[in-house]
Formats: sequence, structure tokens, C-alpha cells
Amino acid sequence: MADEITGSCSLSVTTPNGEKYSLQDSFNADQPESDVVEEGVQTVTTTAANLDVGNVGTVGPLMIKNLDDTNFVQIGYDDTGFVALFDILPGEAYPLPRPSSGKTLQVKADTATLQIRRLITDVTPTP
Repeated sequence: MADEITGSCSLSVTTPNGEKYSLQDSFNADQPESDVVEEGVQTVTTTAANLDVGNVGTVGPLMIKNLDDTNFVQIGYDDTGFVALFDILPGEAYPLPRPSSGKTLQVKADTATLQIRRLITDVTPTP
């Protein structure tokens, strides 16, 4: 369907003693008329840099995939120095919520330059 953003995520765990845990959710949001979405590959070095959001004005839900086979990428923000919040291991991909107001997401490679693929929306879904 046009003018719509949908997302979903789930996590399921089975412990060694057979206990099962699961959490899943999804969201729907209207795509603004501007049709601003940023999608593509970004090269990430071992020096923290802003996540390339292209022409996206207000970052909404996003997804990042680490394309490297060996090294992890850190996701964080600048607070008079890089503050790492998440590590995305080699080959992994995760949806992320919109950043807090006034925070600019940054990315930093752990050991060597790598590439990430990102999909960034310009909308905030309503709960």
C-alpha cells in the first residue's frame, strides 16, 4: 500500500531446560507526502561519524545491517565524545527506534573500516 510504513520485530528464546520466551510487535505509520527515505550503504571508519541520514529531516524508525564478515559496528551518539549504545555484530541487522530529540546518531567501526546498509524513515509512528 502506498504512503505507509510498516515494521515488525520478534525475539524468541528457548533455554537449555526447555523454557520458552517470546516477544514480538509491529507498527504502522503514515508516510509523509515528502516521500523522504534514506536507503543505501555507508562506509564506517574507526572514528565516530554521524549516521548519514541524507535528506531525512526528523529521523523516524530505522534499520541498520552490518555488511562486514569480521568486525562489529557501534551505534551511539556524541556527548562531548562518542557514547556507544549498541554493537551490531558481523552480518547482523537490527531495527532501531527513533533517536531522542536533540540526539544525532553516530556510527563507529570496532577494528577496521566496514560498511553498513541503512534504511531510515522520516516519520514518527503514533502509538
